[in-house]
Amino acid sequence: MMNVFIGRAFRVERHKRGWTIEEALAHWPNEKTPKISTIARWERGANLPSLSALGDYAAVFGVDLSAIIASAEELKNEFGAQEVSGVPQG
Repeated sequence: MMNVFIGRAFRVERHKRGWTIEEALAHWPNEKTPKISTIARWERGANLPSLSALGDYAAVFGVDLSAIIASAEELKNEFGAQEVSGVPQG
């Protein structure tokens, strides 16, 4: 279930900047850019990216991966007792 909160934390970062997934991908730090559908699955918590891709996605936003994990922990603490659908979408 933590993957849901990690995905939501990334979505929050993206929405803070007012970016679409396509705009976030334009900032991808290397040539291994994932597909839009892959990012959407990550943000929904349907899949969890590899550790390397997690680091790349954090770099897109200029934040350390530990900041994403801390944000995910906050979301988990706030919404963990509720249905996952109660987690803010961004």
